[in-house]
Amino acid sequence: MTVGVMTFSDDTMFRYAAASYLRTWIAQDSGFVIAFERGPTAGALARLLTEYKVIRNFKKKDKNAGDERFQQFVDVLASVKTVHALANALDSVKVVNHINDGIRPHYESAKHKNFISAASKAAWMVFRHPVAIYDSLACDALRSLGHKFSAGNYEGYYNAWTAYYADKKANIEAAARWVTSSDYARRLTDHGATTPQAVEDWVSTDWFQNRICDQRLVWLGSGDNLPTADLAALVSHHELA
Repeated sequence: MTVGVMTFSDDTMFRYAAASYLRTWIAQDSGFVIAFERGPTAGALARLLTEYKVIRNFKKKDKNAGDERFQQFVDVLASVKTVHALANALDSVKVVNHINDGIRPHYESAKHKNFISAASKAAWMVFRHPVAIYDSLACDALRSLGHKFSAGNYEGYYNAWTAYYADKKANIEAAARWVTSSDYARRLTDHGATTPQAVEDWVSTDWFQNRICDQRLVWLGSGDNLPTADLAALVSHHELA
């Protein structure tokens, strides 16, 4: 990453990704996971789609429609939870494609006929790892690294994502270890937002490290064009790798 005359290493960017997802997990995703484990509601799903900026893909057929328009999506998720038990990469692809195929007849329009991005985000909240969230910037990053797959092809995307994840596993694990003793984690615990043990428990999991990878790819796809103030809030100057 380059900002002005400052260039940050890939290791620093993985550290930033780890701290950034720790912030997102505490402030947002932990609540979504709890809601989806209990059984997602149309309201919880609408909030997820809004926060992840994919709700615009779901055109209102009735301008007065509220969150209840996502009930068909909720019903598909409920059916997926009873049918699929994630155990390997093939199942992750099946789950996301199952959701996409299930919701498409209810929401497709002339402009939007593929809901892989929304399907993968909902699937992640239900199953977490090994589901990989489909994101257009992550697609750009993976293609820039030589991976080839068509838009909306989750299987091709997933194969590329898992190859990157395996290749960067050492960087991801190092960033996860680093964040437990980072200045940012210490500030969170000092302010009562979490505890050192909770942070250690979270970052050691596959699902947390999955999202470190996810965040790094999104930034890579944007050309690492990130606000320096945000970086400074999460990674202190003396912690730059």
